[in-house]
Amino acid sequence: MKKSFVIVFYLMLASFFYNSANAQLKIFLKLDDFYGTNNISSSTLALDYLVSKKIKASIGFIANRSDESALNVFSTYLNATNANGDKLFEVWHHGFDHINPEFDATPYEYQKQHFEFGDQLITAYLRVQMHSFGAPFNHIDKTTNIVISENPNYKVTMFNNPAPVVASGILNLTNRVNMENGTGKPEYAYFLTNYNANKSIYKDYIVLQGHPKFWTSVQLNEFSQIIDFLIAEGCEFQLPYEYYLSLNPLTPHPTKTQAITFPALLNKNIEGPDFIPEASSSSNLPVSFNSSNATVATIMNGNIHLVGEGTTVITASQIGDETYKSADYVSKTLTVSKKSIQLDPNKLQGFNFDLKDWKLQTISPTNTSTDIGAASLAAGYSSSFFYRDSSDGSMVFKVPSNGGTTSGSTYPRCELRQMTAGANWALSDATEHYLFAECKVIQVANAKPQIIIGQIHGSETNSELIKLRWTGYEAGKCYVEARFENNDATKSEYGVKLATGLSLGDLVTYTITMKSGKITVTVNGSSASQTYTSAYFGTTDAYYFKAGNYLQYNNLTNPTLVYGQTQFYKLSLDKTLGTTNFDLSNLKYYPNPVESILTLNYANLITVIQVYNTAGQSVLKTFPNTKDPQIDMSHLTKGIYYVEVLSDEKREIIKVIKK
Repeated sequence: MKKSFVIVFYLMLASFFYNSANAQLKIFLKLDDFYGTNNISSSTLALDYLVSKKIKASIGFIANRSDESALNVFSTYLNATNANGDKLFEVWHHGFDHINPEFDATPYEYQKQHFEFGDQLITAYLRVQMHSFGAPFNHIDKTTNIVISENPNYKVTMFNNPAPVVASGILNLTNRVNMENGTGKPEYAYFLTNYNANKSIYKDYIVLQGHPKFWTSVQLNEFSQIIDFLIAEGCEFQLPYEYYLSLNPLTPHPTKTQAITFPALLNKNIEGPDFIPEASSSSNLPVSFNSSNATVATIMNGNIHLVGEGTTVITASQIGDETYKSADYVSKTLTVSKKSIQLDPNKLQGFNFDLKDWKLQTISPTNTSTDIGAASLAAGYSSSFFYRDSSDGSMVFKVPSNGGTTSGSTYPRCELRQMTAGANWALSDATEHYLFAECKVIQVANAKPQIIIGQIHGSETNSELIKLRWTGYEAGKCYVEARFENNDATKSEYGVKLATGLSLGDLVTYTITMKSGKITVTVNGSSASQTYTSAYFGTTDAYYFKAGNYLQYNNLTNPTLVYGQTQFYKLSLDKTLGTTNFDLSNLKYYPNPVESILTLNYANLITVIQVYNTAGQSVLKTFPNTKDPQIDMSHLTKGIYYVEVLSDEKREIIKVIKK
């Protein structure tokens, strides 16, 4: 029995020494001086490489060199994982301002303020809970260790000298092996010399410090040789806090995962109110938001506050708690438009919109297809299928499911067709042709809930290079997709969903452009494109835009009548996106009501004035070409008139009462 016990003991002892001798050397990559400002960081070259190799590294952030756009720069990296699902990067506290001395021979109050304020800023910018600290220039004193120990979230320091007291429970990583021969200059040969000199001393782990903000492709090549060597050596790359938890397995830490649901953001107008995006976490913990462009939108009290025109990336995050790990970041693009063109609910659609370059393909009273020319549209043409919404002035396209169709079409339509302003262009035309619209789909045929709201059509049969199609009627389940024809002999269609999670009545903003055969479509900030070549298209074709309501359903044999309805709030072939209206603050007109002479005054020359009655008929037209014209309305009968004013290709219609 005694002999057996001795044998077992020696076997266990041998196993221990064998495992110790063959344990993987742990590598901590301590990468310094990260920050993100104005959506730019100089340090992502190294991160791209590490992601491609699925190598773990810790990255030190300097708080006051970053801004809220930092999350847009780094969220993809902080979401990155290896094959086991482990996060590749840990963010650590690298000081508030990185000015030497920040944590060495400075008063307690100063260090406390810098440490805590830095922690708060980085947490706000990146939505992470940090657990590790590395001082600027690796310079600290005893006061620094006191400050760190007072924050219970921090468990690891790197290169602290003096080290934290044992009673604090803080792990201090040392075992430094230099890989940079001077700050920002990694050298493989230099590292190899230092590694071989220390590998018999540092048997558990080593720390490699680097400064990627100085690295170019030359330095990255040296760094990659170091990484490849360590991989060949069988080393294990770890993160500081991950290592701490392995040494202290009883430390409470979250184990459950969570995910964020964040639907696409609808385009907003600068005049709109603050709003909270419809984002949620599977843990039911509150979701936070960051904006990448503070000139477009900021976050105020958890709401998105609109600031200016443009686009910004809104990133949703959930930092986690004692139960749940942090969720992966989810980002969506928000587009904010400038002050909208104010539609007058009292004006017919021909006055609220510039329709001089369009004709209307619609349905006649006898239920056949009919065309309405630009002159009639400009004069205020209206019907039961094409009219203004009296509540908001929008242009309504309403199509009955049993309506007559145009030649060669299966489905009914009430749709504008571009006639001038560059219409009928060739495939190879190098001019950029442009269509912009804001619209809503109000009603669909549930049996086939699809409406084409915009397209590029050709003069040849079945020549529809792009159709922008709405699909759906259930709230939150509708979408808009770009339906492209393939650039091949089949000319078959394929779809790209550009806006999802929509409901009937949601605002849809889109642009369609075509230049030198390339079509680009953008819907609510998401884009897709397709290039067409003369091998398959356009040898004799002429292309033009269409917009409105092309209902993708008919029931000519079914007595149940249904309607499809769209409403347009903006429509422009001009890339200025609605700057066709006046600066109303500089347009004056008086008296109103008027008995005889109406006087107008504007900052620029007024070139054309045209007066319409409520039936949309032109009753007076002049060409003053002056800044302060007068028009004689004495011969007109009493009532309401609409006065169209043109200046520098800008257009405004004012309502005047004739006494």
